[in-house]
Amino acid sequence: MTERGLSRAEVQLVLRTALKKDAVRVLDFKEEGVGANVGFMGEHNTLTVHYSEQESENSEISFFLKRLPAGERFRTFVLEHGLFAKEKEMYEKLVPLMERSLRRKMPVADCYLVRDDSGYVILQDLQRMGYKLWDKYALLGRRQVEAAVRAVAALHAGSLAAEATSGKLMPRIADHCLKEALIADNTSDNVVSRQWHFSTWKTCCSLLGKMHNLKVDEEKMHVAWEEAACVAAGFSAKYRNVLSHGDLWVNNVLFNDHADGVDAVLVDFQVYRYAPPALDLLTLLHLTTSRDFRAQHQDDLIEFYIRQVDDFLKAAGLDRKTLLPDFAAQTHQSFEEFEIFGAVMAARYIPICLKQGLIDPSQAPSFTSNEKYATKEFAVDQSDALIAAFGRGPIGRVFEERVLDTLNCLVDALKIKLNERRNI
Repeated sequence: MTERGLSRAEVQLVLRTALKKDAVRVLDFKEEGVGANVGFMGEHNTLTVHYSEQESENSEISFFLKRLPAGERFRTFVLEHGLFAKEKEMYEKLVPLMERSLRRKMPVADCYLVRDDSGYVILQDLQRMGYKLWDKYALLGRRQVEAAVRAVAALHAGSLAAEATSGKLMPRIADHCLKEALIADNTSDNVVSRQWHFSTWKTCCSLLGKMHNLKVDEEKMHVAWEEAACVAAGFSAKYRNVLSHGDLWVNNVLFNDHADGVDAVLVDFQVYRYAPPALDLLTLLHLTTSRDFRAQHQDDLIEFYIRQVDDFLKAAGLDRKTLLPDFAAQTHQSFEEFEIFGAVMAARYIPICLKQGLIDPSQAPSFTSNEKYATKEFAVDQSDALIAAFGRGPIGRVFEERVLDTLNCLVDALKIKLNERRNI
């Protein structure tokens, strides 16, 4: 029996690994899509397995199965730009190394099988463990943000611990941590990412003009987009770098709210980077909280993050203040220096990612493999489709509020930072 290339023997291996038992036998298994399971960078499915165990009654267990995108264009994008290879390396090599170095489990799902030739990963079903996706239209509260920051701190501390115990910097350990695919500038040969780069720029320029009645200097705005792409490329010669998630919006953090508090786990490691820690924190805060929330809580959350990194390293027998005496000061300084990065990343993500489910795909501007549309002159403007979605019921109104808050933050950041070019 096979299910889309998945064999009974492979399912048997997954089952034994997950249950840590040899005396279990697969009876049958089935793969089903999870809601709108075809995403930009992967197909999300549930693998349900019925099995027997010696004298016990038959039982059932589920796993999360992530496949390459079904569509040829995005499947090619994921393979050509190494996104599947990154996720494979993270689960097979980097997570085990960080767990050994930090002497604790990383806040990620357990991985049971990676198949290169068929292009799928089988992971622990976090929903079965009580974890849930947050409503992508809803802002995170303080408790959820702290849980997410704690998970990010564990990832970063794992990177620092791995470097300290191995005596090697992460680029000498990880083959793919310096390769950027998702965020491109105007010089990239990555047509898909370059189209997104120019489309989000053009769309935000148009939204500012139509919603704020502002005369937008598109060239100056493009400077900000290019600067953010440069920062997103990762490696900094100025600040300490860590293995960073690289794509921390609300769909890539799962939460378990229980009597003792809130736990968070990170998912989707296809675009991890070796970069200053501030980039992950800025992305998380700008994509999941409001401008007012950040004004009230951001400084406290930076300090909370630093304390969490200290605690994780201390529990592993490592003293952060000896290992990295200027880590706290660097975190604060880089947070301020890269402020525009967070604002631009939110402007790139929020209008486009939150439109899914509100806009009929047949009515939205479409992208093609034509390089013509990966230029400033022919950038795809999605503003009219987004504005049309604002009045579509309660979710449409929330969508409008999120976009307005994002644009207001962008205006504030550009006023202060736009003319200051920086090198990281």
